[in-house]
Amino acid sequence: MSAGAPPKGQSGPLSFNSGSRAPTHFPDELRIAVLAGLEDQELRLEAHFLGCDVCRDPEVALAEFADTPQGRCAPQVPVGCPEARNDLFHFFDQGRQLSTDAVAHLNACECCRDHFLAPARAVRAQEVDENSIYALD
Repeated sequence: MSAGAPPKGQSGPLSFNSGSRAPTHFPDELRIAVLAGLEDQELRLEAHFLGCDVCRDPEVALAEFADTPQGRCAPQVPVGCPEARNDLFHFFDQGRQLSTDAVAHLNACECCRDHFLAPARAVRAQEVDENSIYALD
């Protein structure tokens, strides 16, 4: 997958389906707390994203798509944090499509960008060049 391009066969929403992830990768308690906006659980999920090998490929795809003009554009339909986060969980757990509106929200919302998109970008940078991870600090 080239940087800046949505996955092949996709012109809009982002999807990733490797077929190897368990449908319950994230515990329900974590999901509910993150959807409710509890910062300690957001930080827990952020740490998970940085260290989980299962989440690595979808994170790279998310980071690449989020940096495209399509991922950065204003959402056509405004999406709130809970909806964008729910889409994100479905994207990681089940390979469901992540709407461009949800990705636009992740780019626009400071909290979501810091906790969910920044780790994806860090993983992507590490995939490209392990030394570049330090350039993000």
